[in-house]
Formats: sequence, structure tokens, C-alpha cells
Amino acid sequence: AFLPAAAWAEREGTVTDWEGRPQALAAVRPTAGVARPDWEIFAGIALARGSDLGFASIGDLQAEAAVLLAPREVSGTRVTAWTGTGKPQRLGDMTLVTYPLLVDEGRLSEGATELKAALGAEAFVEIHPEDAEKHGLSDGGRAIVRTEAGEAELPVRVTEHVALGALFVPFNQPGLAANALLSGGFSTAASVAPAATQTTGETEAETDAGVRVGA
Repeated sequence: AFLPAAAWAEREGTVTDWEGRPQALAAVRPTAGVARPDWEIFAGIALARGSDLGFASIGDLQAEAAVLLAPREVSGTRVTAWTGTGKPQRLGDMTLVTYPLLVDEGRLSEGATELKAALGAEAFVEIHPEDAEKHGLSDGGRAIVRTEAGEAELPVRVTEHVALGALFVPFNQPGLAANALLSGGFSTAASVAPAATQTTGETEAETDAGVRVGA
């Protein structure tokens, strides 16, 4: 069955750009025939089946979404971290997590030379300040991240935006495909330590982010 959903120009709502900035969307023309906005169709189906989704207007829906999407304060500490939902998982000394950045080596960024030049970044590892101090790491230094799958030498970014006990490595930046450390998943147990002092005579290219896959 096909449901008569209104076209994008016929509905109110909110869109989000690639930087995560919201923008209100206003209808520029009335709906055609019996077409209705998506939210109204779903609410009508729920009522027909004896349920109530809890909203009767686009304003009600936006108010509910605003509560769910509002910034949240993080309280408490733990020695290991899990960035997904559900019960925290203790994966080891540190928990390595990853996700793709907006500008990476993926297909959607192919040929975007100027975009990469402006917003692209080499592979890196982010760590919380307390964990950085614990492991002898400093912002701008280099670290060896090790997992059962392999290891990588990466520049360090110390930031409070990473949870205690967590290491973040972007999924597919120049210099490192994170799957070499994760073996198909998005989190794994990991350890981190300062990289050995660079030997005299190494070129800048030789000290770029590198990865070695374990046997």
C-alpha cells in the first residue's frame, strides 16, 4: 500500500546541515489532494490501531524532539567507557571507539580537493586529560594505540569531549583505516602509550600516522 505523504515543499519541520546546524523548514505551498505530512500519517495510523503517539500537531512533535536532542550534562566518572546505549561495557584498560567524520577518505568525499584542504584532517587519537596524564601523553605528542588486531602510531589530541577511559580514532582518515584496529567492529579493548622518541634523520613522511597489523 502507498500512503499519500506530502512533498518536502509542502511540510513544516526542521532540517540539519552537514555541520549539525538546525534550520526551520516552512511549507511553500499547500498539500495536493489528500496528501499529509509524514508525522500526521503515522499519528493517524496509531490512532486507528488504538494507540496514541502523544502528539497532535507539528508543534507537539517538535517540543518532544527538543527535549530528546537537548545537550546533556555528564556526571560521574569511570575508568573505562562505552559510548553506545545500554549497560556500560568494560572492555579493558581503555575502550577504543570510532565513527566516520564528515570529511574523510570515503566515497562521498572523492574529488572534493578544496573541501579536504579546508576541513580534512590526518588520522589522530583523542583522549581525556586525566587519561592522558595517567598514560604520560600530551596534546600534540604521539602515541601507540594497540589492540588485538594491530597497532597504530598517531598524533594525540587531549580533550574533555572524550569520556574517561575512552580513546577515539576516526574511522577512515588519511594515514589510517580504523578497521585495522577494530576488525569490523566499532569498539574494542585497547592500550595506549607514548610513542618512542623519533630517531635522528627520520623524514616527516616517515613519522606520519602509520599502522601495523598484528599477526
